[in-house]
Amino acid sequence: MVLQTSQNGCRKILQKEPLSSLPHEFENEIMKDKAKKLLANYSEYRKVPGDGSCFYRSFIYSYLEQLVKVSHEEELRLLGALEPMWEKFQRLHLPGSYSDLHDAFVGFILECMEQKQKLS
Repeated sequence: MVLQTSQNGCRKILQKEPLSSLPHEFENEIMKDKAKKLLANYSEYRKVPGDGSCFYRSFIYSYLEQLVKVSHEEELRLLGALEPMWEKFQRLHLPGSYSDLHDAFVGFILECMEQKQKLS
């Protein structure tokens, strides 16, 4: 997966790192402890530079990474769940770019499905 880069060339999504390195990032013992507790369930993490949209970017990036791994049935379920949300949004008659995001997200899911089918 291509890592996203900002206009000034700084990466917005960084490569995965072993979670065991995270506690060393903190000086505060409480934060070190919390980072160590994550090791019980997780093995890797990605640094995402904070810029106001970092939560949304990291969430969708992780979600899309997981989407690549799911079954065809789960892809169809996801597409089916998106349509009622789209219909509700249209009834609100609100201005905004949700339609662009919806189209891009659905297009990406369909492209993933197509690529996975070609590889299998």
